[in-house]
Amino acid sequence: TRLAVDSIFMMPHLGVLSEISPKAATEVFRKDCMVYLGSCVAPVGKGKYGKPALYAKLELPDGSVFEENIPFGEIRLIPCEGGKVAKATLKTSSG
Repeated sequence: TRLAVDSIFMMPHLGVLSEISPKAATEVFRKDCMVYLGSCVAPVGKGKYGKPALYAKLELPDGSVFEENIPFGEIRLIPCEGGKVAKATLKTSSG
């Protein structure tokens, strides 16, 4: 899931603009409205707090590697420079 925020509370106004010019509203939305923050991986399921939930290996653009078994109920922030792409290997745990 990509996370984003409305940069200057523009979306309500784009709704009005879309009534007049859907193409213009879409272009402004994509180029100026949304500030993309990053991606979120959030597995769905039941688990026990502290037990393994997700194996994650990310190969980052700078050559570094993040690799960890992430426990159920926890969250991780893995910084990746804007506009760059990381290769991710993700596997859910059965537990």
